[in-house]
Amino acid sequence: MLKKDKKWILNVFDFEKPFPMVFIRAIGRHSISDKSYYWDSSTRKDKNFCLFQYTLNGQGEIKIGNKTYSQRKDEAFFITIPGNHAYYLPQNSNFWEVLYIEFSIEADEFVKNLTNLNNNSIYKLQKNSKLLNLIWEFYYASINNEITDIYKCSQYAYNILFEFSSLFVTKKEKNSELIKEIKKYIKKNYQKPISSEDISRYVNVSKSHLTRKFKAETNISPGQYLIQTRLTKARELLLDTDSSIEKISDYVGFSCANYFSKAFRHKFKISPTEYRNYYKNYYKVNFVTEK
Repeated sequence: MLKKDKKWILNVFDFEKPFPMVFIRAIGRHSISDKSYYWDSSTRKDKNFCLFQYTLNGQGEIKIGNKTYSQRKDEAFFITIPGNHAYYLPQNSNFWEVLYIEFSIEADEFVKNLTNLNNNSIYKLQKNSKLLNLIWEFYYASINNEITDIYKCSQYAYNILFEFSSLFVTKKEKNSELIKEIKKYIKKNYQKPISSEDISRYVNVSKSHLTRKFKAETNISPGQYLIQTRLTKARELLLDTDSSIEKISDYVGFSCANYFSKAFRHKFKISPTEYRNYYKNYYKVNFVTEK
């Protein structure tokens, strides 16, 4: 449902969700000049969603916990509501123009991971980045009534979030030679039943040092990175092949299909079968994977 006035354009999507998935529930552009503009995330009535808000012009502020952050052109925040934060037009500003997206609550895991990678919820974005191009593409598609079903809406949501994650993972991970060797080994051997002991022997360091060093540089353990690598490949195979869940599970290195399905649902909030049945029929998602 598209709403417009001189200062505000908002498109709200009221699709029925067939199963847990990330989708965009609203996107809007707002020119703010009213000093009463104040949103307290801990008390607002509409809740249980994730908000990405990007500053186009002017200046706003967001308070997260006990810290206050100015929001100027090309700066953004990404938060889950409810939460311990409030955003508003400060007294020293007369104007704040923003572009914002409301993601479904299933995006909360992305919010947490990005906050962890970036050390806070505040981001400085490049004006012509692929991330912003995707967001603007969705914005114009929405006001032109081109978002006709939840699957297309979800496709954009995942692509935006994957690109966002890729952007900050790349920024964060200036890995040492040791970590590069570990990743190279995992990518080459993920189909095999390898363990942390195998990896530590390969790089000739203790298991405890391996885990501590890897987690310090990547924010995840070697075991988690192995599972992530397997799931990324499985996600591609679900769309690119007609192989059974059992065969895909075995191919990418999981010990059993049940464990694979649980890991897949935990990561993507959807089962492998549901993912294939719905997404393969509508589109092939252009996934952003680690290079």
